[in-house]
Amino acid sequence: MSTLIGRPGPVHEERVRTLEALATLAGFLTELPGLPDGRRPDVVRVCVRHRRLFLGEAKDSEGPGDQEALTRLMRYVAWSQEAGRHGSALLVVCCGRSSARRWASALTALAYEGGSPEAAYTEPLGRDDALAWLATSPTGQISARTQFEQRGLRARHTARPWASPLTWNE
Repeated sequence: MSTLIGRPGPVHEERVRTLEALATLAGFLTELPGLPDGRRPDVVRVCVRHRRLFLGEAKDSEGPGDQEALTRLMRYVAWSQEAGRHGSALLVVCCGRSSARRWASALTALAYEGGSPEAAYTEPLGRDDALAWLATSPTGQISARTQFEQRGLRARHTARPWASPLTWNE
């Protein structure tokens, strides 16, 4: 099923802002206008220092069964897999909570088609939104904990009620 898409609506734009904030918080600070092949995901950022790529797609009017959306995502998966061979990459879909698992399944299937065994995951955001994401690196899928450990960071739990329950120390 293909959906004719005009101008993005307010839900789509809010999800783009969510992806931009997520990229910034994760340290992907350099914005790119698009991918080298001319494709333009909603958010394209890199972290030059750590050789990492962030690709973000906001979904409102397209569903995980939309063939045109899946074709675009396949190209983004291919770019994230290539970037993952040289550093790490994160492909994130910000979508409605009710479709997040199907988007994650689609990302997993596309990664498999591209020759990688990575599995995509989901995370709910607020009441209506969620993230589906796929992370790749030269050694395969990487967790947030592994990323912190690779950078020499360690978790320190604190019992002080006024402090954050988990802080990161050099």
